[in-house]
Amino acid sequence: AKTSLSAASSGPGGGRTRFARPLLEAGYAPAVREYESGRLDEKPLLLYLPGFDGTLLAPFLQFPELGTEFDVRGMEVPMDDRSPFADLRE
Repeated sequence: AKTSLSAASSGPGGGRTRFARPLLEAGYAPAVREYESGRLDEKPLLLYLPGFDGTLLAPFLQFPELGTEFDVRGMEVPMDDRSPFADLRE
């Protein structure tokens, strides 16, 4: 069964934290083909937790290679949400 591209939840800081599939959202062809065929869900999950900026930009160039072996998902935190990781995991 196919899963959604991302899942969102409200964080304690009121922001919208979400786990995105950055390769799919960027339209990266190999990831899109795997998603459409259902093969992406068969791969082990790799979760990227962001650094200080809360975005998925810093490691984006590494994602295509990681995507050959993993279903790459990354946590995005809005820039105005200053919650510590302990609060975000709730």
